Amino acid sequence: MLIFAFLCPALASCGVTARPALEPISLAPAESGSEPDIDQLVQDWFGLLESQLPGAADPEELLPEASFQLALADGTLRGRSGLGVWLADLRTGYEQVEYEIGSIRIDSAGENLQTARFEFSRRAVDETGTPHIARREHRWLLRDLPGDPPRVLRIDERPLLSFPGTGPQIVCY
Repeated sequence: MLIFAFLCPALASCGVTARPALEPISLAPAESGSEPDIDQLVQDWFGLLESQLPGAADPEELLPEASFQLALADGTLRGRSGLGVWLADLRTGYEQVEYEIGSIRIDSAGENLQTARFEFSRRAVDETGTPHIARREHRWLLRDLPGDPPRVLRIDERPLLSFPGTGPQIVCY
């Protein structure tokens, strides 16, 4: 976090302004009582991504919906097979990955639907030893049926800031 605080004045002097505030997904508060379950699901997801060593639990088990979608800046992956491709790339691209998750905002998105929105930092080291730092936003759409655990239908990922080992790169969307 210190690196971001240090760079903000430098970025402002170069004419880079803060990103505009995001429009809220929904202003209605979540009323399902499943906020702790959703928070735990997010924590479990990133915990499993960090521990992707041989024999670790599989993040795909947390996302059993056949219609699951992962929308990334370079395209949308669909279903368990698309998620499997993305996870394989993550496992082979980095030797170490660490996530820091910001506060999670949970809102109602309709009957039996919730949204979870949060930002996170990812620090990783690739196979060459080059460090990578990224800040991203996730918006999750979850099915929240009474008596069942929340199920992730879609994850939208938006890059906010990226620092590959070759130098800073501002990503604007």
